[in-house]
Amino acid sequence: MTRIGIVTGLQSEAALIAPEADDDAAVICLGPGPRAAADGARALIADGAGALVSFGTAGGLDPALATGTIVIGEAVVIPDGTRLAAHPEWVARAEGALAPLGGIRRGAVYGSAAVIGLVRKKKRIFTATGALALDMESHAVARVAEAAGLPFLAVRVVLDPASRAIPSAAAAGMAPDGTTRG
Repeated sequence: MTRIGIVTGLQSEAALIAPEADDDAAVICLGPGPRAAADGARALIADGAGALVSFGTAGGLDPALATGTIVIGEAVVIPDGTRLAAHPEWVARAEGALAPLGGIRRGAVYGSAAVIGLVRKKKRIFTATGALALDMESHAVARVAEAAGLPFLAVRVVLDPASRAIPSAAAAGMAPDGTTRG
């Protein structure tokens, strides 16, 4: 069986994942953002991961998505507009496994280098890309997976819907190591 490497940007996201005792999965969190995610993905590959997953929370871009909606990324949109397709079989398997939770949507996830908290910026990205949600790690994980010739998948839960702005204090609450400042 392929060992799965799971990358998160926040320690609280990593804590939600309990890898099986047989070491089929490994979780790493080196902090929020694309640089930390790419470093984490490369570390997982060096440790034997044969596939990568970007997991955690996201900002909603599609106005139809409510807080708590699970987005399974069929593709990741890189900031330059490039689309990297996720592994189709993994997308289908993730959807099947998560179906009992309800509130699942399949579509693209947009990658950003920074928190996008303004409603007008979210609307602009949605209009330009059609992506359902955005985060700061999935595009970096997708790039590393593509460069290594490995399959990847993004699974994200909408934290802030498209109609809600994020206060700047929320981003200031994230520490560089993925913990929260108290």
